[in-house]
Amino acid sequence: MACFRTLYLSGRLVLLVLLTEGLASAAHVEAKRPTRFDQMGFAQRKAVLEQTHQEESLLPDRLFKLSKAFLNTPYILSPLGEAKGVDPDPRFRIDAFDCTTFVETAIVLAYRNDWSKAADLLDQIRYNQNKIDFDHRRHLITADWIPKLQEEGVLSDITAQVAGNRVRKIKLNLSKRRWQKRRIARSLDVPEEQIPFGMYLLPIIPLQALDEKAKKIPSGTLVNVVRLPSRYSPVIVTHQGLFFRDEKGRQFVRHASPVAKRVIDEPLANMIRRYRKPRKWGVAGINIQAINSLEYREKLTDAQTQR
Repeated sequence: MACFRTLYLSGRLVLLVLLTEGLASAAHVEAKRPTRFDQMGFAQRKAVLEQTHQEESLLPDRLFKLSKAFLNTPYILSPLGEAKGVDPDPRFRIDAFDCTTFVETAIVLAYRNDWSKAADLLDQIRYNQNKIDFDHRRHLITADWIPKLQEEGVLSDITAQVAGNRVRKIKLNLSKRRWQKRRIARSLDVPEEQIPFGMYLLPIIPLQALDEKAKKIPSGTLVNVVRLPSRYSPVIVTHQGLFFRDEKGRQFVRHASPVAKRVIDEPLANMIRRYRKPRKWGVAGINIQAINSLEYREKLTDAQTQR
């Protein structure tokens, strides 16, 4: 009887060891699962997108979770194109970003729980008049990309709300003369009739006020780095990223960095210090745009239709 009990206990011990090893092996496999979208298989990407939309009802929370899967993805300048013609780069990709394509792709994934629908929405965000060609792409962030996305209800400027009495406005006069004399974007060859000539005012939080006002920036907002106007540039926004505040109160900008050559989380304080350093083309401050929910966009569209 004692011998049987010993064998029984030994069997339980073996079973326990096997179960423990199995759990450890499963945990090891789980730990090896890729966390970057471009390294996931289709089924995993699909599941992550759908699960995030099910679990997170608020757009900023979806934006935070989904954009995290782009961390360490390589930086490439202008990685998207029309898949033909002047710029044959693909219209949708997740294996490389510049600052704007990172923001655009993160936004459409936060809007749509289907990869195909997100890709379709990306076209709507990147082009005017639903014409998918190089000439109708929203190349100019200050004069075309931001104003059009505001008109369409994707973005709302909240800089003045955050900055209060410290708000300032930077003016860009996009004249034909400035366009012809440009040194920035010199290689951008589009017909003049597609250039949105005019006067543009962009509110900013000056760099000197950012330490004071940063705590008022809502998490999950778009930040635009705004330069001092230059007669040789048709833009004043030269960089973009997503601002987040985590559960520990840490403030950072998630962005595709041309310096780090990858998507990174950079503490806001570090970014401010960098931009305060003397440079040939000075940084004036930061512009803040709220990224609106689909419900807000639908209400705006209904209101515009009824006018």
